Amino acid sequence: MDKRTIMTLLLGFLALALWHGYVAPLIWPPQQEQQEQQEQQQQSEPAPTQPQTRQPKQPELAPRDETKAPPPPIDPDEEKEVIPTTIANDKLTLKLTNVGATIEEAYLRDFHRDLDRKQRLRLLAPIVSGRRSLGLEIKGSADLANKKWKVIDSGKDSVTYQANATDSLRVTKKISLPSGANHALLEIKLENLSSDEKKHSYWLTSAAGIVPDLPEWQLDDTQLSELGSSYIEGAIGVSSGRNGDGVNILRRGPGKVQDEPFVETGNTLWAGVKNRYFSAVVKPDNPGTVVAGRVSAVGERNVSAALESRVITLPRQTSQTDEYLFFVGPNSPHVRAVPEYQDFVNIHKVPSPAAITNFFIAILHAFYSVARNYGVAIIMLTLLVRVALHPLTRKSQKSMANMGKLSPKMKEIKSKYKDDKKRQQEEMMKLYREHGVNPMGGCLPIILQLPILIGLFGALRYAIELRHEPFLLWINDLSQPDALTMLPASLPFVGGMPLNVLPILLIAAMFFQQKFTPRPMSADPQAEQTQKMMMWMMPAMFGFLFYGMPSGLVLYFMTSTGLGAFESHLIRRHIAKLEEQPTKKTEKKKRESWVDRSAKAKTNRRRKLR
Repeated sequence: MDKRTIMTLLLGFLALALWHGYVAPLIWPPQQEQQEQQEQQQQSEPAPTQPQTRQPKQPELAPRDETKAPPPPIDPDEEKEVIPTTIANDKLTLKLTNVGATIEEAYLRDFHRDLDRKQRLRLLAPIVSGRRSLGLEIKGSADLANKKWKVIDSGKDSVTYQANATDSLRVTKKISLPSGANHALLEIKLENLSSDEKKHSYWLTSAAGIVPDLPEWQLDDTQLSELGSSYIEGAIGVSSGRNGDGVNILRRGPGKVQDEPFVETGNTLWAGVKNRYFSAVVKPDNPGTVVAGRVSAVGERNVSAALESRVITLPRQTSQTDEYLFFVGPNSPHVRAVPEYQDFVNIHKVPSPAAITNFFIAILHAFYSVARNYGVAIIMLTLLVRVALHPLTRKSQKSMANMGKLSPKMKEIKSKYKDDKKRQQEEMMKLYREHGVNPMGGCLPIILQLPILIGLFGALRYAIELRHEPFLLWINDLSQPDALTMLPASLPFVGGMPLNVLPILLIAAMFFQQKFTPRPMSADPQAEQTQKMMMWMMPAMFGFLFYGMPSGLVLYFMTSTGLGAFESHLIRRHIAKLEEQPTKKTEKKKRESWVDRSAKAKTNRRRKLR
């Protein structure tokens, strides 16, 4: 099997995986139904004034016991009004409501939604009406997620709520923001007001969905439930390893939990939801506080995550307080270094080998510190990788050139022994041995490069540093496709799609690279015709595959392809010069090839068997 066939198979599998998992959802996002008479939400960072509230609907809760007691009578002390509150630190702004004592919206102060950097990034919002983050459900009691709680204390960076779940159970929730942190602290206090022992457990929602990180032209705030992204997943962290010091992360996307929620019991550490660059995770202060995690659907395009507490035994007139950390932030280097976040820093799935991906991200940072432009840093990284892989590339192309020289003799052998496959194979091996050619010499270097290419792919696809970073001209965001303009809606098939320029340039670069790359001449006319077809099909297939990819990733492949064409031209010139020089092979002992060594070993084994 020649190098071109093996490369086609490998890239074909990669292309199918990337197409179904990433490109298709970006090129053809789901059609959004127009909704009339719906007010647009204001996206600027909320001030500490009273924000707009929504009348909540019944949220999706965990299945309850059919034998539960009837709900208690209406609490005469229940708060009658909706009370919005805003707390903030230098990292987060949380918009709270006393409806469920929950988080209505969460904004990241260090990140922006738009390229103009005028609006703070809103990460948490009501994806579906009535579903909010940090909602609480006491099993067998009233619906606390939609109950109006009393505000018993409020400050600049904390709010304390209180409500009666039953006549005998009072619940207090305190949400506070530590200074300079990407997390909130949550305290849940259960008080037994009766003269009897009581047992209770609850479900605590982490994030009731997450706002997808989409280009401005795709993000419609009025229809968040209809928006989605292939990056959105719910995740549950479970302790693993012999000593329980490892973390196994179980991820589920919206499509996998539409029919029923995914529940994981035992050794649960945390639960959260993530998009491409950001996540929201709830983690108990004591791992023994919770016994299960759950990921459930929020509409058709989003998910929520929740934790189930252990059964709490409350003697009469006693209380129990559970403490949680609620992280809302980015997958960035400074966040990954915080000790409190170590259990869930890998919620963002990085392609294996992760060590290579992180290595290239570190190199990208180093180049950026010099160039101060991530586009230039990507080009510098591409040049470094090309130089490092040059010995393998040269060996591969020299092997293909040598195979091409043997093509006439290979055709002759196939024609001469076309009815005797065994003799044909023996003569082929003899031909390789006489000329010191390894038929796999052109494929092995490519296989060795695959881990590096996968690591680079992950580094450029998941590096948050590229978000909203410009390169030049129309390329103003290296984390998104380089849309130059939108195609007219009247055009058939492609109407309304963005015109991305870099993938088109990639097609041209790949075509010229294949023109300059030496190809082994096949002894089979049909195989030769297939190679010619692939010369045209491969660039078109890659252009189609990369059309919806981040422009930073396409910039790398386009630059690498252009450098590869120039490199192939130099290698061909080098090979031609070597062929023109008089050889001294007759004066030196010819080096034994791998075919000779293999044949000798086979002969020795036969002799031993005799």
